[in-house]
Order: sequence, then structure tokens, then C-alpha cells
Amino acid sequence: MWLMMAVEAAPVAAPAAAEGVIVYEPAFFAAANPITALDMVVRVPGFALQDVGDARGFGGVSGNVLIDGERPSTKSESLGQILARIPASGVARIELIRGAGAGLDVGGQSVIVNVIRNRDKPFEAIAELETRIFDDGIVRPNAEIQGAYRFDRTTIDGRFSIFTQTQTFDSVEPSIAAPSGAILQIEEQTTRDPFREFDLVVGLQRRFDDGGVFNIRFTGNRGRFMEIGDFRLFDAAGALFEEQDSLFADRFMSGELSADYERPLGSGTLKIIALQNLDRSDSSSQFIEEVGTPDSELSIFEDLSLSGESVLRVTLTAKPTAKLTTESGAEGAYNFLDSATALAIDDGDGLVEIDLPSSDVRVAEGRGEGFATATWVLSPRWTLEGGFRLELSTIRQSGDAALNRFFVFPKPRVLATWSPRPKRQFRLRAERVVGQLDFGDFVSSSDLQNDLIDAGNPDLEPQRQWEFEVEAEQRWSEQGSVILSLRYDRLSQVQDLIPILGQFDAPGNIGDGRRLRLNLQLFLPLDAIGLDGAVIDSELSWRTSRVTDPVTGEGRRIAFEAPFRTEAEFRWDLDSISSTFSAEVRWNSENQSFRLFETQARRNSPDVEASFEYKGIKNTAITIFASNLTNRRNERDRFLFDGPRDVGVIDQIDARVSQFGRVFGFSWQRTF
Repeated sequence: MWLMMAVEAAPVAAPAAAEGVIVYEPAFFAAANPITALDMVVRVPGFALQDVGDARGFGGVSGNVLIDGERPSTKSESLGQILARIPASGVARIELIRGAGAGLDVGGQSVIVNVIRNRDKPFEAIAELETRIFDDGIVRPNAEIQGAYRFDRTTIDGRFSIFTQTQTFDSVEPSIAAPSGAILQIEEQTTRDPFREFDLVVGLQRRFDDGGVFNIRFTGNRGRFMEIGDFRLFDAAGALFEEQDSLFADRFMSGELSADYERPLGSGTLKIIALQNLDRSDSSSQFIEEVGTPDSELSIFEDLSLSGESVLRVTLTAKPTAKLTTESGAEGAYNFLDSATALAIDDGDGLVEIDLPSSDVRVAEGRGEGFATATWVLSPRWTLEGGFRLELSTIRQSGDAALNRFFVFPKPRVLATWSPRPKRQFRLRAERVVGQLDFGDFVSSSDLQNDLIDAGNPDLEPQRQWEFEVEAEQRWSEQGSVILSLRYDRLSQVQDLIPILGQFDAPGNIGDGRRLRLNLQLFLPLDAIGLDGAVIDSELSWRTSRVTDPVTGEGRRIAFEAPFRTEAEFRWDLDSISSTFSAEVRWNSENQSFRLFETQARRNSPDVEASFEYKGIKNTAITIFASNLTNRRNERDRFLFDGPRDVGVIDQIDARVSQFGRVFGFSWQRTF
């Protein structure tokens, strides 16, 4: 949880420390009165925070933020949470690194920030209280406390937070119609989603006389999510003919213990990372159809899963010459998932269990990866980075479907950076990227409300793609920047839904594909038109793709990918009253998905949020905010066929529009 947004900093010189590196001292952010390092990072011109991914191991989960030159050695906390734990007073400077990573562990990112901390204060703490008020009058409080204590060469830090939320979704104009447009059925729906989560983080760092640094950290999480739905179905004449009730409940908990040790070794450094993670989820779905009295039908779906990950990674960084930096190492990981699912239906004669493909499954993967990267500064204008990773993995599956598979994936990467002028840079990248399998795709899942069952698929393979990207960056003044990138992906073993057993859909591979993406990032200061301290931070993305549909054999775009996506934020530092006004809008165009007996189209209207933050009290920020100001419409159309899509025709159109209402709130945050 973090304070929504704050002041945009006034222009203060940001001198370049090295080629491709721009340094932002605390004075650059002073007008914003930042509370945490997160408040500073989101104001770095031309930078957009990109969080860690959810891939297994460390090689594929790098975000674009370093702390003291190192990637955080945890996977349970987001970069936003880590940055929000660092008080702004503890930041010595922030470095924006463009192009090759100057010997740092950039994890394949072409633009990163490096937050350099100072350790002058023996004790630091941040407290935050927040209250959210939902459209239906429900009020939910949240709280977070975090701090750090330093003595000698040791630092102990921690965080504890409570987050609660209850959103209500109301259907607007839902209906089921014939292809001619004639209304066959009208549905009223109200869904409530109560959510509760507790987080605990405790960490220790110890520095040694030889320059070595040891970190150990525990992260724990526990919570519950529910979805309670009420449905009333009417015929075309308006007569009630069926009532439905649904209940989904998921109790989850997780724990992670991670440790790392780093020390100088000759002209370079040696770093060792170890991690152990466990997750448990116990969920159930109940769906009741009441068709008059006493006729009714009850469906129950249950899912109990336990998953874990063990990782060991060793990295050696060296600097053979002043212009050449190398990084090499190896990583080993073991992951597993134990999952048991069951579906039972009672149509008046008692519960009858339904056989599901891959309903009781254990999946385990042993994976090893070796890697080597070299960064060569050819000249003050040219930098070249080349790398190679080789991944070997064995996946074993037992239970309903016993299977052993072995994969070998070479993953080369090249990044060339050309800086013809101090404020102009071009980057060219070619890389082979291999996705990781989601173990949940090996297990059956359900959507009882929409009468959908997805079977597990033990034959699923990782998606592979070659990415070719060119990126151009132009900066002006001390804040203005524009970045234009064009990327072409050549894909193989594209992951999508495929038909299985003639009646289910399942995650599967549908062959080769291609994707083209154009992306524009603009960071525009508005001082020139008289709005001192105001900026527009925006991003616009367009993409198109092509794959072959596994049911019809015809070409189409990749499922769930929206052709257009945009987000823009206006931030205005009102320095005279120590305040900031912020407004943000986000919008995605329609995306589609494709099943054996249906297709779906989803559309959203723009999402708008705004906040006003006051920092006139020392070390304190008070914010009022509003989310979903437009009460955006979430539209979903299901086109149901009377048989498989290749031979059937559209029989019904299920059109639903839901809205979950506006959210208002206020928060108080203080550093100590």
C-alpha cells in the first residue's frame, strides 16, 4: 500500500555521471517533498516502473529498479512495496541508466533506475493509515507500519500491513439474445467481493570488514477472498423464472525465506542467493439454480493446492579492463505443485461427482541455467552488450496423468546502444525469450456461473519467441523526454486455449505466430505554457498479431490482446500551498478470446482517478483520492454456437455490462 501520488519536482540540474547515466540528486525532488523513495522514482523523467514478473527462479523476474546497484533478492514483495519502505531522507541519489548496464545486474532491462541509499540515521520509520469508502456505503480501513534500526554494521527492518476491501459489481442491461437481436432472457446480477490480507516482512543485513554484505529476509502473507453473487433471470415478457446464488471462497497463505551474500573478489564481486517459498490455497465454488420450488440444482467445485519453490543462484561479476565488464553464473531451482480438484452436481437426486481430466495432479520441475554476459564500451558513443543463457529443465507429472518431459532452451541476447548526443540515444535489441509453464494449467478449473470447465493439459509446452526491438529516445530541458519503440516478435508454440476430448477447452499450444508492437512514452513538462511544476506522463501502445485458430483453421489475433492501450497522468505541483493535484486516465481497446463452442469480446470504458495531496506539515502527507470516477463499464459479449465453431452457427448472444462503483478515500502518512 502506498500513498497515491504526489508533487512533480521542479527542474534541478541532473548531471550525467557516465555515458548513458543521468544522476538525480535529492534536490531534484525537493519541491515534491517526497515521503518515500517510491515518491521519487515515479518522478524520474522518462521512466515507468516495471515490476518483477512471476516466473520461476530469478533469471526471468527482474524488474527495472536496483537498490544500491543490486536486484532485490525476494520475489514476494513488489518493487513498489520495497521502494515505499525506504524513506526519502535515506536516498543519497537516483541514477537513470539507459542502454547497457555499466556492469550492473540489469536483468535484461534496457532502462533502469538505481536507488543509492545513505545510512546516516540510526532509526527510520513510516506509518500510514488509509480509509476507503465505496459507492454502496461500505467503509474499509487499512494500515501499514514499517521501519529500520541500524547499529554498528547491522540493520534490522520490517513491515506489517493490513489491507481490506469490499467491492460491489452491479450488472447493467444484461441479456441473452438470438442472432436476430430478439431478447430471450434478461438477468439482474449483484456481486460482492470481500477481501482481507495481512502481510509481515522482517529482514536483517550485516556488513563485514572485507566488504562483504549478508541479507536474510522473511515474508509472510495470509488472507481470504470471497465472491458472493445473486442472480435473477426473467423471460422476454419480464416474468421471473429462475434465481441463482453463487459463492466462491479462497483462503490463502504463503511464506518466503530468502538470503544473499555478496563480497568483493579480485576486480569483481561474488554474489550467492538462496530462496525457499511455500504457498497454500484452499478454494471452493458453489452455484445454486432454483427453478421454482422444490426444483433446484447445486454445483460444487473444490480446489486444494500446495506449491513451493527452492532456488540457489551464484553470480560472478568481473572487470577485466576499464571498458569491459563480464557477468557469469548458474542457477538451480526446484518447483512443485500438488493440486486436487473435484466437481459434484446435485440435480435433486443427491450429489454426483463428475470426472474431470487432470483433477488430481502433482507437477514438479527441476531446472538449471547457466549464463554469461559481457558489456563492452566501444567508444563514448557506442556500447555493446552480449549474453547467452542455456536452460535445462525436467518436468515430472504424476496423478491422473503421469508424464516426464525434458527441455533444453538456448537464449541469446544482444543489445547495442548508440548515443550520438548527450540527450539522444538509440537502442537495438535482439533476444530469444522462452516463457515458463503455469503449473495451474496442468489442473482442471471451473467457472460455474458461466457453465465453463477448463481441463488440465499435461502436454503443454512453453511459448518461445524471438524479439527484435529498436528504440529511440530524445530528451530536452531537464525533464522532457520522448521514447519511441518498435518491436517485432516471431513466436512458436503460442499458448492459447485448445479443444480437448471434444467437449472441454484446455490451455495448449496452437503453433507459430507473429506480433508487431509500437510504443510511445512522453514525459512533457508544462512550464512553457505557464503551468510551472506541472507535467504530463503518458504512454500509448498499439499492437497487432496473427495466429491460426485451432478450431476453424483461420487466421486471427492472439487471444486476450487488446490492439490499443493508453494511460496518461497529469501532475501539478502547487508549491505555494505545498500540495499536488494529480489525475490519471487508463483505457484498453476490445480484446477477444476463443473457445470450442464460443467466442468472447471484452470492452472497458476509460478509468479515471484523481488525488489531492497536502505536505505542508513536516514529514507528513495527507491525501484525499477518488478512483473509478467514470464508474466505468466492463462489457462482455459471449457468442454461443450450436456446435463447434468450425461447423456451428451463433445460437445465442450473452451480453453483460457490469459496474463496481466509485471509490473515495483519504490517507495519512508520516515518517519518523
